[in-house]
Amino acid sequence: MIILISIILSFLFVLYFTTMSPDSKLSKQAIDRIYENSKIKKILDVEHYHGEKSYRVIEAETANQSGYFFVPDETSEEIIFVNKEEGITRQNAKEIILKEKKDIEILDIRLAIDRKKPLWEIVFKEKNGQRTFFYITYKSGEFYKRLTISN
Repeated sequence: MIILISIILSFLFVLYFTTMSPDSKLSKQAIDRIYENSKIKKILDVEHYHGEKSYRVIEAETANQSGYFFVPDETSEEIIFVNKEEGITRQNAKEIILKEKKDIEILDIRLAIDRKKPLWEIVFKEKNGQRTFFYITYKSGEFYKRLTISN
């Protein structure tokens, strides 16, 4: 019986610390911050973006609009909000890169931010194995910057 109780307690201990990882705690803090500062109706998604600074990108709906909150992990930094209707979609970002680059394998498309400018980060692999991080502006889809990592 003591062994069974020990196993159950060990499982609960691991489960607690797994769910309360630093990433989970930072996401919860970010959500709490936007609830304090905005009239959030619904949280749709939370992603992590790490560029020069680390952010939680929270897709949410308010009473009036739907959009993305860029919440810096550093709590003294300001939260930036962009309305979904004022920018291009993930699908638009994908179409833009596929028009410019042929024969690539898209690995990821996610929202990003650099110097308080919302972006789409498109990560792809070229035939030669190079991995490229291609950034376009959220509002218009214009080229912002590119970083390439060679093998």
